[in-house]
Amino acid sequence: MATFSGIAGNDALVGAATADVLIGGFGNDTLDGLAGDDSLSGDGSDVLLGTDGVDHLDGAGADTLYGGDGLDTLYGDDGADLLSGDLGIDSIGGGNGNDTLFGNTGNDLSYGNLGADSIAGGDGNDTSYGGQGSDIVYGNAGADVIYGNADADRLYGGPESDTLFGGAGDDQFFFLAAGGADTIGDFDVSSGDVIRIQTNISSNGIATVTQVLAALATSGNDTVLNLGAGNIITIVGIAKASLTSGEFAIF
Repeated sequence: MATFSGIAGNDALVGAATADVLIGGFGNDTLDGLAGDDSLSGDGSDVLLGTDGVDHLDGAGADTLYGGDGLDTLYGDDGADLLSGDLGIDSIGGGNGNDTLFGNTGNDLSYGNLGADSIAGGDGNDTSYGGQGSDIVYGNAGADVIYGNADADRLYGGPESDTLFGGAGDDQFFFLAAGGADTIGDFDVSSGDVIRIQTNISSNGIATVTQVLAALATSGNDTVLNLGAGNIITIVGIAKASLTSGEFAIF
């Protein structure tokens, strides 16, 4: 294992085709681990490239982190960071600041943590946590599980069968065309949660909030809205009678 260390400036460090440790130090550095299972860290506003291998990337400022191929761990720490997992099953944490996280390909685990974050799971069966702050979380392709956590969040299920939990705050659940059979796990009629349905999503002619309310059906303790063409919304633990026009919107 080789260790490459920068100086108190803007450094460019490139590892070898082995398991390397790259330490940028102070300054705005660019670190590329290349092949091998690498550990990259910097103290400034850095660009960290894991490339191939099982890599660990740790930023400190307003950083850009790319995991590359392999099962990578990315942590942005302080600052408004851009983190991209790329291929593989990645673990991505935004840290403090308003971060942007991309899981890309693979079954990824993403944490926005503090700040108003934007998270896109990408392809694969992803699990995404918005954390504290008013977050925007996209499931994208795959059967995803999405948690807004604290504050007022915007959650998008994406294609296939997703499960959405808004958490605390006035959350908005968005459903787009070809969205699949999605489930809202913790809809709260007392907190200001809203289900927003894209115009023309329905093949059943449901185009207004009045028509949405008329189409609601009961399934056990849940309420189900079948929009046709495989677009189904299940609202867990909520009785049909408790839902009003204030809980729905067409956009």
